[in-house]
Amino acid sequence: MEFFSNVDVISVPVRKYDGYGLYILEANSAGVPVVQPATGAFPEIIEMTAGGVTYTPDNIDELSKALAGLLNNKALRDKLGANGRTRVREELSLDRMSKGLAGVYDKTFISK
Repeated sequence: MEFFSNVDVISVPVRKYDGYGLYILEANSAGVPVVQPATGAFPEIIEMTAGGVTYTPDNIDELSKALAGLLNNKALRDKLGANGRTRVREELSLDRMSKGLAGVYDKTFISK
């Protein structure tokens, strides 16, 4: 949390597809918006959390514009950070995930 309290935006411009990107959820949970390439699971995660923006993979100009856009717009950073914090904590909480997993197990074992 100390790290996240000292940054305004997080970006990990990976070149290979990332299946999950836990660091996006960690940043969002701390109220820090993200800028990620529109690849792998990133678009889905960012759409769900509304805690960041995506850009075309391997496009340095788009990455630069997205970062500059957030770094120069505190109101947008605050909005995306708040969205991310709220949605990660409400939609992806341990309690909610546990209940969802228990529901899957119940359906699996009941139907057999």
